[in-house]
Amino acid sequence: AALEVLRKRNIEVSLGVSIAKAAAEEVTFTDGRVLPCRTLIWTAGVAASPLIATLGAETVRGRLAVTPQLKLPGADGVFSLGDAAAVPDLAKG
Repeated sequence: AALEVLRKRNIEVSLGVSIAKAAAEEVTFTDGRVLPCRTLIWTAGVAASPLIATLGAETVRGRLAVTPQLKLPGADGVFSLGDAAAVPDLAKG
């Protein structure tokens, strides 16, 4: 659904390729395509470490389920942050 909205707004999204080279006025993809540009917004995906699955702790989409304070419930003194943490969305209540 998000991809459809972006495309309706004439925003080009390239999936399944990487950037081989970014220059001042163009980007070259690993599939050989060259895209002229003035502004590049790079939103690379991230994934949590597979090590997290071996810890026996509660996870959300592969990340450790933590409190808003980044603490791992039931493990005193253990914190998780960055790509390893599934932080609750406080805006949702």
